[in-house]
Amino acid sequence: MAQSCNLVSSSQGQKADKSSIQTPVGITRQPKSSRITTQSSQISQMSSKTRDDLTARLVRYLLYKANRKQAIRFDDISKDVYPQYRNISRYFFEKACTQLENIFGYHTVQIEDASREHFLIINAITDQAHLSNIYQARQCAGRGFLILILGLLCCADNKQLEEDELWAQLKSADDKVERNQDHPVLGDLSTMLKRFENELYLRSKTQVNSELKKIRVYMCGSRAELEIGKEAILDFVCKVCK
Repeated sequence: MAQSCNLVSSSQGQKADKSSIQTPVGITRQPKSSRITTQSSQISQMSSKTRDDLTARLVRYLLYKANRKQAIRFDDISKDVYPQYRNISRYFFEKACTQLENIFGYHTVQIEDASREHFLIINAITDQAHLSNIYQARQCAGRGFLILILGLLCCADNKQLEEDELWAQLKSADDKVERNQDHPVLGDLSTMLKRFENELYLRSKTQVNSELKKIRVYMCGSRAELEIGKEAILDFVCKVCK
């Protein structure tokens, strides 16, 4: 109790001298300059083969994430790829991103609205014939459904639609669309909608409408804007409306 009182009176009476502030026991604070030095020291001690192997390990990790349409959290790289090393992720991330683009045609883009460092791996090749071959090879029957949703969102007021209104517009475009019933070609559309959201093609939020009821609102996600683009989406809408 006396210790608490002393802390209060000290903070009220005068500002604490920074030199007198001690790091709590068990916690070591490492200055940024020290971390950079540690990183450089670790990497300089590695052989060329070790650096190549560690880069290849991260490239495989990023390709796996790209194939699953998952965002990459930079903080996860040390945990998932380099658990036995510290402070080397930045160096190898830059090397791996360069290889992804030069060899595989993937571009690494940071999500600007994320609270932490999040990245998407997207196809840097924009040739339509190339993209068509990819989608045919993957048998992406849901690709057209996704573009239809994005087109409806781009044409909506404020670029967003309430969930009920989105389903109503999808129904008007295809009378086989049912919210709680499998589509004869696409299957479970509710699950597909959730998958698009997990892949960041869509994003949603809950808000209260004028009747004070909670509703879900859908908008275009980061991946849709970076990978497909507004121009391609609107071009699709124009072709459909002709």
